[in-house]
Amino acid sequence: MSGRARGADRPFRWDSDAPPPLVVDAALAVKWVLPEELSGRAEELLVAAVSAGRAVVGSPVLALEVADAVHVRARREEITNAEADVALSLIPRLGLVAADPPQLLSEAVAFARAHRLKHLHDAHHAVLARLLDTELWTADRTLHKNLGPIAPWVRWVGDFAG
Repeated sequence: MSGRARGADRPFRWDSDAPPPLVVDAALAVKWVLPEELSGRAEELLVAAVSAGRAVVGSPVLALEVADAVHVRARREEITNAEADVALSLIPRLGLVAADPPQLLSEAVAFARAHRLKHLHDAHHAVLARLLDTELWTADRTLHKNLGPIAPWVRWVGDFAG
């Protein structure tokens, strides 16, 4: 299967001969830029993916979602502005590739409606993984719990065993 994407410097194209991409959501990607519970497990997942030659893929707004999470933590004074600046500087260095297949938005809306999801961005990540025929890795335990029965391709980082 092939997916079209917009990346900063390269389009995402999945060659069926290549390892499947690793689709991640913001809850997981935040753990790569801020020290949190399960950050170590998230880093192990990233290292394993890169070592296996897997592209690390997210929705077109993934970097913005991660930046917003960092901003919110700084605004709540959970981290300093200096810590936020360091975290924000790490986002472009993660090598995230934004995938935006033409049918992503419409299928995400349909998925969210069909399963009565509160937030469209949750459906967006899950549907992206389904369209790319791979798994979505998340650090959001509630999302995993809620989507697990309807989206068995959604994986929780706490279950990763590198």
